[in-house]
Amino acid sequence: LEFRRVLFRSSTAYAAMIQHNATCQGYCVCLYRMLRETGISCRIVTGKAGSDDLHAWVIVELDDLYYILDPTWDAGNDTYQWFLRGADDTHVPGEAFLGEAFQNKYPMAEQAYQKP
Repeated sequence: LEFRRVLFRSSTAYAAMIQHNATCQGYCVCLYRMLRETGISCRIVTGKAGSDDLHAWVIVELDDLYYILDPTWDAGNDTYQWFLRGADDTHVPGEAFLGEAFQNKYPMAEQAYQKP
């Protein structure tokens, strides 16, 4: 029972923000809440990334396209390698995020964001 409690806590925004140690879900929920508070359109997506069998990340709207933000992979780093990445990235959305309705509502940028 204690293991499940610890695992659940590590999947929260609190774990990411206060304890600085969370699962990918915890980091994503934290980032999602901060982005939504500022009025930025975003969505948590799950699927595969790199060698992870199941992973979560956030997509965020910028200039009418959505880009990948991976707060888990950037956690604890001084630079942000996984910030505003495109669909050509190593993140592969799960089946629930590949449908036409989802793609129409959240059109992904093909490549990483390039400052105009």
